[in-house]
Amino acid sequence: MRIGVVVLFFGVSFLLKYAAEHSMLPIELRLIAVACGAIAMMVVGWKLRTREGQYGLVLQGGGVGLLYALIFAAAKYYTLFPLTGAFAMMFLVVMLGSLLAVLQNALSLALLASIGGYLAPILTSSGQSHRAVQLLPVTEYRHSGDRLVQSLAIIKPDQFCVHVYRCHRVGRVAL
Repeated sequence: MRIGVVVLFFGVSFLLKYAAEHSMLPIELRLIAVACGAIAMMVVGWKLRTREGQYGLVLQGGGVGLLYALIFAAAKYYTLFPLTGAFAMMFLVVMLGSLLAVLQNALSLALLASIGGYLAPILTSSGQSHRAVQLLPVTEYRHSGDRLVQSLAIIKPDQFCVHVYRCHRVGRVAL
Protein backbone atom coordinates (compact mmCIF):
# COMPACT_ATOMS: atom_id res chain seq x y z
CA MET A 1 0.00 0.00 0.00
CA ARG A 2 2.76 2.42 0.92
CA ILE A 3 4.52 1.78 -2.34
CA GLY A 4 1.27 2.48 -4.19
CA VAL A 5 0.91 5.90 -2.54
CA VAL A 6 4.56 6.73 -3.29
CA VAL A 7 4.03 5.75 -6.93
CA LEU A 8 0.82 7.83 -7.00
CA PHE A 9 2.67 10.83 -5.54
CA PHE A 10 5.45 10.68 -8.14
CA GLY A 11 2.95 10.01 -10.92
CA VAL A 12 0.91 13.09 -10.07
CA SER A 13 4.10 15.16 -9.68
CA PHE A 14 5.30 14.13 -13.14
CA LEU A 15 1.81 14.67 -14.54
CA LEU A 16 1.83 18.24 -13.21
CA LYS A 17 5.21 18.88 -14.82
CA TYR A 18 4.18 17.25 -18.12
CA ALA A 19 0.93 19.21 -18.20
CA ALA A 20 2.83 22.42 -17.48
CA GLU A 21 5.15 21.80 -20.41
CA HIS A 22 2.47 20.73 -22.89
CA SER A 23 -0.53 22.88 -21.82
CA MET A 24 -3.07 20.09 -22.19
CA LEU A 25 -5.85 21.52 -19.99
CA PRO A 26 -6.44 24.92 -18.40
CA ILE A 27 -4.14 25.49 -15.44
CA GLU A 28 -6.99 26.05 -13.04
CA LEU A 29 -8.66 22.76 -13.92
CA ARG A 30 -5.45 20.77 -13.45
CA LEU A 31 -4.66 22.31 -10.08
CA ILE A 32 -8.22 22.04 -8.78
CA ALA A 33 -8.33 18.36 -9.77
CA VAL A 34 -5.10 17.64 -7.89
CA ALA A 35 -6.26 19.63 -4.85
CA CYS A 36 -9.57 17.74 -4.79
CA GLY A 37 -7.71 14.44 -5.06
CA ALA A 38 -5.36 15.36 -2.20
CA ILE A 39 -8.22 16.49 0.03
CA ALA A 40 -10.19 13.34 -0.82
CA MET A 41 -7.20 11.20 0.15
CA MET A 42 -6.93 12.97 3.50
CA VAL A 43 -10.67 12.68 4.22
CA VAL A 44 -10.79 8.99 3.32
CA GLY A 45 -7.60 8.42 5.33
CA TRP A 46 -9.16 10.17 8.34
CA LYS A 47 -12.26 8.00 8.09
CA LEU A 48 -10.14 4.83 7.86
CA ARG A 49 -7.83 5.76 10.75
CA THR A 50 -9.54 3.38 13.19
CA ARG A 51 -9.15 0.31 10.98
CA GLU A 52 -6.35 -2.10 11.52
CA GLY A 53 -3.14 -1.36 9.69
CA GLN A 54 -1.67 1.89 8.48
CA TYR A 55 -3.92 2.39 5.46
CA GLY A 56 -5.54 5.58 6.78
CA LEU A 57 -2.19 7.13 7.72
CA VAL A 58 -0.71 6.26 4.34
CA LEU A 59 -3.60 7.98 2.56
CA GLN A 60 -3.33 11.05 4.78
CA GLY A 61 0.43 11.25 4.20
CA GLY A 62 -0.12 10.92 0.46
CA GLY A 63 -2.66 13.74 0.57
CA VAL A 64 -0.29 16.01 2.48
CA GLY A 65 2.50 15.18 0.03
CA LEU A 66 0.27 15.97 -2.94
CA LEU A 67 -0.59 19.35 -1.41
CA TYR A 68 3.15 20.10 -1.15
CA ALA A 69 3.62 19.12 -4.82
CA LEU A 70 0.58 21.16 -5.86
CA ILE A 71 1.77 24.32 -4.13
CA PHE A 72 5.26 23.86 -5.52
CA ALA A 73 3.98 23.38 -9.08
CA ALA A 74 1.59 26.32 -8.86
CA ALA A 75 4.37 28.64 -7.69
CA LYS A 76 7.36 27.37 -9.71
CA TYR A 77 5.92 26.03 -12.97
CA TYR A 78 2.84 28.19 -13.37
CA THR A 79 3.87 31.27 -11.34
CA LEU A 80 0.26 31.70 -10.19
CA PHE A 81 1.33 33.36 -6.97
CA PRO A 82 4.57 34.69 -5.48
CA LEU A 83 7.03 32.40 -3.74
CA THR A 84 6.34 34.04 -0.38
CA GLY A 85 2.68 33.05 -0.81
CA ALA A 86 3.76 29.49 -1.61
CA PHE A 87 5.92 29.51 1.51
CA ALA A 88 2.95 30.60 3.63
CA MET A 89 0.72 27.91 2.08
CA MET A 90 3.36 25.24 2.67
CA PHE A 91 3.54 26.38 6.28
CA LEU A 92 -0.22 25.82 6.55
CA VAL A 93 0.21 22.33 5.11
CA VAL A 94 2.93 21.69 7.71
CA MET A 95 0.49 22.75 10.41
CA LEU A 96 -2.23 20.49 8.97
CA GLY A 97 0.14 17.51 8.83
CA SER A 98 1.32 18.22 12.37
CA LEU A 99 -2.25 18.43 13.63
CA LEU A 100 -3.16 15.11 11.98
CA ALA A 101 -0.04 13.54 13.48
CA VAL A 102 -0.76 14.78 16.99
CA LEU A 103 -4.41 13.74 16.90
CA GLN A 104 -3.44 10.20 15.91
CA ASN A 105 -0.05 9.82 17.64
CA ALA A 106 1.37 9.09 14.19
CA LEU A 107 5.12 9.48 14.09
CA SER A 108 5.22 8.88 10.33
CA LEU A 109 2.89 11.83 9.69
CA ALA A 110 4.87 13.97 12.14
CA LEU A 111 8.06 13.11 10.26
CA LEU A 112 6.44 13.97 6.91
CA ALA A 113 5.22 17.31 8.28
CA SER A 114 8.64 18.03 9.77
CA ILE A 115 10.43 17.25 6.51
CA GLY A 116 7.93 19.44 4.66
CA GLY A 117 8.57 22.23 7.14
CA TYR A 118 12.28 22.11 6.52
CA LEU A 119 11.90 21.77 2.75
CA ALA A 120 9.44 24.68 2.46
CA PRO A 121 12.15 27.39 2.41
CA ILE A 122 14.21 25.38 -0.08
CA LEU A 123 11.27 24.61 -2.40
CA THR A 124 10.18 28.25 -2.41
CA SER A 125 13.66 29.57 -3.07
CA SER A 126 13.99 32.02 -5.93
CA GLY A 127 17.31 30.45 -6.88
CA GLN A 128 19.13 33.77 -6.60
CA SER A 129 20.88 32.91 -3.36
CA HIS A 130 21.86 29.89 -1.33
CA ARG A 131 19.21 30.68 1.26
CA ALA A 132 15.52 30.32 0.62
CA VAL A 133 12.78 32.90 0.71
CA GLN A 134 13.42 35.20 3.63
CA LEU A 135 9.88 35.62 4.87
CA LEU A 136 11.47 35.44 8.30
CA PRO A 137 15.17 35.37 8.99
CA VAL A 138 16.37 31.77 9.11
CA THR A 139 17.05 31.97 12.84
CA GLU A 140 13.50 33.20 13.48
CA TYR A 141 12.13 30.39 11.33
CA ARG A 142 14.09 27.86 13.38
CA HIS A 143 12.97 29.42 16.65
CA SER A 144 9.32 29.31 15.59
CA GLY A 145 9.75 25.57 14.98
CA ASP A 146 11.35 25.24 18.42
CA ARG A 147 8.41 26.99 20.05
CA LEU A 148 5.95 24.76 18.18
CA VAL A 149 7.68 21.58 19.37
CA GLN A 150 7.95 22.92 22.94
CA SER A 151 4.21 23.70 22.94
CA LEU A 152 3.53 20.19 21.71
CA ALA A 153 5.62 18.75 24.56
CA ILE A 154 3.53 20.70 27.08
CA ILE A 155 0.23 19.56 25.54
CA LYS A 156 1.23 15.90 25.02
CA PRO A 157 4.10 14.89 27.31
CA ASP A 158 4.66 11.30 26.17
CA GLN A 159 7.05 9.18 24.10
CA PHE A 160 5.53 10.49 20.86
CA CYS A 161 6.78 14.00 21.67
CA VAL A 162 10.27 12.68 22.40
CA HIS A 163 10.43 11.21 18.88
CA VAL A 164 9.04 14.38 17.31
CA TYR A 165 11.60 16.46 19.22
CA ARG A 166 14.46 14.26 17.96
CA CYS A 167 13.24 14.62 14.35
CA HIS A 168 12.96 18.36 14.86
CA ARG A 169 16.50 18.66 16.20
CA VAL A 170 17.93 16.78 13.21
CA GLY A 171 16.03 19.03 10.79
CA ARG A 172 17.05 22.16 12.67
CA VAL A 173 20.72 21.26 12.38
CA ALA A 174 20.28 20.55 8.65
CA LEU A 175 18.60 23.91 8.02
